[in-house]
Amino acid sequence: MAWMEAVRLLTQDGESTRQGALTVMGRLCGQDPTLAEATAHVVRTAMSQWEEDGSSSPALEEAARQLLDGLDTPLVDKPAP
Repeated sequence: MAWMEAVRLLTQDGESTRQGALTVMGRLCGQDPTLAEATAHVVRTAMSQWEEDGSSSPALEEAARQLLDGLDTPLVDKPAP
């Protein structure tokens, strides 16, 4: 349930809320690696939405990239740096 709450928080306004959600998702993926592929998909989708609606920031983008870099998701294509 915590993972779903973190997914929901990624769509909320507020950089600290979103960064907190990314932190929670990273911890949960550390505890349950089976969440990595879904997390990678959700985070990439959220990043695209933030960029589209202009609500992203360099710090938020960096936090999302660090989470994606830390995931072991061999079945998910990672974007080029």
